[in-house]
Formats: sequence, structure tokens, C-alpha cells
Amino acid sequence: MVSSAVTHAPISGAKLAYKDFPESMAVTSSLGRFEMPEVRHWHVVVLGTDQKPSHGLLVSASGYQSQHVAVDLGGPTEYSIELMPVLQQR
Repeated sequence: MVSSAVTHAPISGAKLAYKDFPESMAVTSSLGRFEMPEVRHWHVVVLGTDQKPSHGLLVSASGYQSQHVAVDLGGPTEYSIELMPVLQQR
């Protein structure tokens, strides 16, 4: 879910895209919910490490500061992302 960090209200129409696959994008519903499209891609895994692969998400919405979020593959299926409103200058 994508919501306001100030009011905690859901943000409708926020855009989420994988950093490495910007063409795979999702848009939040009126409830701030989203479902990322599946991406199939081969990547190199270094043997001997105990790391979960992760991807970066770019989250943006009109009137809010964009944010990069790290998403662990095999992690939770629901994420809560809060965006800060852009301060308007007078």
C-alpha cells in the first residue's frame, strides 16, 4: 500500500516501477494498493554468500516526493510505503 506519511491516507494513482525494469510498472488503486507485474530475468548469484536478491522500486505520485524502496525477493508479499508531501512554497 502507498500512503501519505503525514495523513496516512492511501494515495491513488501512485506509480511504482522496478529500477532495473522501468517498463514493468504498476499504478495504485483508489485504496493505495498495487500489484507489481512479474519480471523474468537471469542474474548472477555469487556463491558462498547468504544474501537474498533484492530489487529497487521507484515510487512516485503527484504532490509527493519520489522514493526508492528496496524490495526483497521472497520477502513479504505486502509492502507499506509512505511518501512525504512536497512542501509548497508561497
